[in-house]
Amino acid sequence: MFSIQRRALRRWARVQKSLIFDTRLGASAFSFDPIDIINFSNVDDAEDAKNCDFSGSKGGWRLSDDEVIGGFSRATLQLMKYDGFENDNKKNEDADSDKIENQLDRSFLRWEGKIDTRVAKGSQASRSGFCAIRSPDFIFNGINLKDRYNALELTCRVDSRNYTINLKPLSFIPDDLYQGQINHHSSF
Repeated sequence: MFSIQRRALRRWARVQKSLIFDTRLGASAFSFDPIDIINFSNVDDAEDAKNCDFSGSKGGWRLSDDEVIGGFSRATLQLMKYDGFENDNKKNEDADSDKIENQLDRSFLRWEGKIDTRVAKGSQASRSGFCAIRSPDFIFNGINLKDRYNALELTCRVDSRNYTINLKPLSFIPDDLYQGQINHHSSF
């Protein structure tokens, strides 16, 4: 349990350091560099991904699927190393070596779900069919970005389906959340 708290504290401190460093550099009120809230190349974030489970007891990412209500859908999560050339059989000879080196250090999560809309006999659920993941909790009531940012960027590769992203802010309203869509575009 102590290592879970240590990883959460280090993640929080890393983001706070980025915010403080950005302020001390004298960034204008309208220009702030992007910061990584979660980066799987970081040891603590990678450890949280490796400790993924359904209960959240390991402090990492949490999986959820409709098995909790008697459904048959199943979710999996795996930490992957990005090789930089996954969809390219031929390396670009003109590519900047620093750019390639940075790409080689990027890791990512591969989340997969097999959706099954059948409802088990005897289940109290009237419908079924979901898979979800949830990030580790942030300590100290999350990360105060101090009105510096007005957007969140997620890097995702999706199949032909659309996905929903829920962000839970610190709020006096229980179950308050922001919701966004990741829509598949055939031009990708």
